Amino acid sequence: MDEMDLDSRAAHEPDIVYLKRVNIFAEQVRFLFRNATTGLIVNLVLAVVVLWVLWDRVPNKVLLYWFVVLMFFTGLRAATLMRFRQLRPPDGRMHVWCYAFYAGSSLAGLTWGATIWLFSPYDGLEVPVLLAFTLGGLMAGASAVIGAVLYVYFTYIVVIMLPITIWFLIQPGEIHLFMGMMLCVAIIAFFATGAIYRRVLLSSIMLSNDLIDAKAEAEIANAAKSEFLARMSHELRMPLSAIRSFAQSHRMDMAYSDVHRKDTEDVLKASTQLLGSIENLLDLAKIEARMIELHIVDVDCNELVAECIGLIEPRAVNNDIMLDYKQCPPVGITVRADLVRLKQILLTLLANACTYNHPGGSVTVSCSKTETGSVMIAVQDTGEGITVEDARKLLQSYHYRGHKDSIIEGSGLSLMIAKQLAEMMAGRISFDSTPGEGSEFRVELPGGR
Repeated sequence: MDEMDLDSRAAHEPDIVYLKRVNIFAEQVRFLFRNATTGLIVNLVLAVVVLWVLWDRVPNKVLLYWFVVLMFFTGLRAATLMRFRQLRPPDGRMHVWCYAFYAGSSLAGLTWGATIWLFSPYDGLEVPVLLAFTLGGLMAGASAVIGAVLYVYFTYIVVIMLPITIWFLIQPGEIHLFMGMMLCVAIIAFFATGAIYRRVLLSSIMLSNDLIDAKAEAEIANAAKSEFLARMSHELRMPLSAIRSFAQSHRMDMAYSDVHRKDTEDVLKASTQLLGSIENLLDLAKIEARMIELHIVDVDCNELVAECIGLIEPRAVNNDIMLDYKQCPPVGITVRADLVRLKQILLTLLANACTYNHPGGSVTVSCSKTETGSVMIAVQDTGEGITVEDARKLLQSYHYRGHKDSIIEGSGLSLMIAKQLAEMMAGRISFDSTPGEGSEFRVELPGGR
């Protein structure tokens, strides 16, 4: 998938967040400038060391001229680096900045490479060997930075290593010849190292592009899924509403037998359960498509909890569950939330606490203010609890829930929807559970004004 594909898709599907693919050459140049600071520091430190070590071994005037020229080029490179970071140039300007880096590194490298000729003649091998090791170390460090762009790196190798290699090769004596041959091998090794390093860097950049493509495709697929769920939910609700209306109209018709009325009740019960699942699918589709509109207001917690307990009480009575509400102090505590969505979250927690409980159990609701000023509503039950394995995936989408002794199935959407709604209102849902003893689910939201 290229950049034009992503741009055209983004124009037609504005709700999807697209990531642009990385321009490979631009990323290579950015890598040069991102890591150039280390190279400049190494150059400065090595130059000071060479100045100090050779002060009594070579002409001081030539050594100072060399040091000043090298510091001048190092300063220019540092200024270029700072300018690059200030401007943050776009991909289309990277060739110009690459040439600027190329010129600066080549001139600095040439200054280093000229040392063997500038400081001659030498008495013995002490100074040439020192310079050979210094330049070799400089090249070894440069491979991790300049190796990102091969022609910059190859030129740097040539201007630094070729002069000292030639000097050793043209000197008389076997030791000089041996040193020259070793430097030739080192140059070949530096070339190979730079090529390998560049290949690794390019592989990582292309892998990044592959991940970006995969994310873009996943975003498209997710948007298509959300749109499909939304459409199908609407399509299913229409005939389902007709079925429910038909069942409700025939439920109390005395002309039908008890068996017929029982079948009608089963149809009505099944359609109610199916309608709830469809509503959950529709909510999830809206959340994922960013179509949920929230109206944040101050919500009185006591009134909200009392209303939700009243709505859930028939289910609790039917399951032989005792509901208890510990009114939060002080009276009139408020929370910043969308009233409808917060009620949906609390009803989900209460319904689960009643469903995944045992006859004779209890459900306790409490409210409290935290030290940070937020409000926490807790729903505690005496059910069978949740195992550690199930706890890890409980708030994930499409998670199946079931007792080990009885089959109580759910789409697994309600808790996930509640979690996402809480996060959309700047809150969160958390829980603690002990297998065999029960669970406590908590929704925490900002306190009211």
